Amino acid sequence: MTTTLFNHKSLYRRLSTHRPLHSLQTVDSPEPDKLTTWQSTLTTGSQRVLTSIHASPWLQLITVFVGYIFHLVYLTQRQFIFPIQWWASPGNEWRAYRYFVGIGYDSLAGIFALLFYYQRFRSPTQPPMLVPQKMPWKFPPAPSPTTEAATNLVEAIRNQYSWPHVVHRATFLWTAVCLITAYFATGRFSLFWQDMLYELSAKGFPLTTPQFRAWSVLLGHLSWVGVGSALLFLFPFAPRFFRSAFPRDLTSSNSEQLSKKPWHWFRFQFRKPQNGQSVWVWWVLGGYCVSCWLFNLADWANHFLLPDAVLKLSSESVVSQLVAPEFNDRTASLIGYIAPCLSAPLWEELLYRGFLLPGLWSCLFRHNFSLAALVQAVVFSAHHMSLVAALPLAVLGYVWAVLYGLSGNLWTVCLVHALWNSRVFLTGWLGL
Repeated sequence: MTTTLFNHKSLYRRLSTHRPLHSLQTVDSPEPDKLTTWQSTLTTGSQRVLTSIHASPWLQLITVFVGYIFHLVYLTQRQFIFPIQWWASPGNEWRAYRYFVGIGYDSLAGIFALLFYYQRFRSPTQPPMLVPQKMPWKFPPAPSPTTEAATNLVEAIRNQYSWPHVVHRATFLWTAVCLITAYFATGRFSLFWQDMLYELSAKGFPLTTPQFRAWSVLLGHLSWVGVGSALLFLFPFAPRFFRSAFPRDLTSSNSEQLSKKPWHWFRFQFRKPQNGQSVWVWWVLGGYCVSCWLFNLADWANHFLLPDAVLKLSSESVVSQLVAPEFNDRTASLIGYIAPCLSAPLWEELLYRGFLLPGLWSCLFRHNFSLAALVQAVVFSAHHMSLVAALPLAVLGYVWAVLYGLSGNLWTVCLVHALWNSRVFLTGWLGL
């Protein structure tokens, strides 16, 4: 026992003679300067990666694709099981449907994305990637002219471009009537294409039953898209719907700007983000995650609102036949992929969010965006003529209208729509 005490005392004596005890504690601990340097290096590296992604539209597309695959393959296949099953008791009828057992990772991603966007919008300093844009169709108030030249220019623009409100409303209603008529009239085109396919099959062209169905859907849809696009081009809106009629330089006496009529009310550009524009990659990823979560909620509510006999009809829809055709015909499935996942997202967003939403907002509901978004969502859902998908599609239509209003970029909603429709096909092809 004496030896042990002596050893401890001698050890303490040797340590105390060389250096203080507290110095031993700081020798093995990391230096604060190194830790700060490591954190700053990590922050700088992440900022460089984000800057490079924001500067290139192609890198944004790659980022969207990688995030989409991760969401499809991993998040949709995993769920968080609640540790306490309050509602899933053995005698509860909800246990058979596995309600309130857990929540999917895709729903959690949608919740976190919505909370993140909401927190960013409420913060006084918003990052450039989440700056909400102004309504792309909003007509700004006329500036007060300060010079005689500016006064003359403003009056000339008003006389040439500023239509009365009744003309705006009449133009919108007339275009809407023409589009509705064209939609039902193009059903005749579908019959025409079916007859043509029958003729080709009779002449020996190799055409299976699933391929016949896929070609009929694709050609009929493209006919409706072509006629509808022509109508939107022939019946343009007033300039205040999609661009300002007032040039930026009101003091200029250049009259060339007056000759530029704003008939081209929609255009597609694939360019780098400029100052004051939002980076669309985060709008697409966040909007897609939120759309999946709200769709899951609406689909869950369908089990309480609709009887089982109606829910079984979803397995017999045209889309389900295109995804899983008879005899596992991959060619028919690839042909059927074009209309719902490529042409339909572009055309439907142009029709509902690009035409119907601003028309309702500006002409009928006196700038009430919520009401305009709700009405166009109901019309969007009714257009698909599916009782099972009525509520989920209406929810998606409203969410995409809000996403378009915040981002100010119709391409954002087109990409979200395309990713959503592709999800149905990819889950069937990959067996997810």
